[in-house]
Amino acid sequence: MEEKENNKPEKGINLLAFETKNKIADVINESHLPAVVVSQIIREISREVSVIEQREIQKERQEYLNAQKEGEKDGNISQKDMDK
Repeated sequence: MEEKENNKPEKGINLLAFETKNKIADVINESHLPAVVVSQIIREISREVSVIEQREIQKERQEYLNAQKEGEKDGNISQKDMDK
């Protein structure tokens, strides 16, 4: 388990996902909305998350490409690495 700078333990991704899922389920259950409305809300949230996910992937790809270019300038990347 990783620790933050202030020496408090940091929750792992699996525990965070589990807790988040339970919190979402609690909010849905407490809303007393019909399933059809909940389904619409979840689809809308899912679309929004997909857009954010794609932005993060593009950002990571660009950061990777930039790091590759920096490595090429410094001569730290072999031809084998460039072919990946």
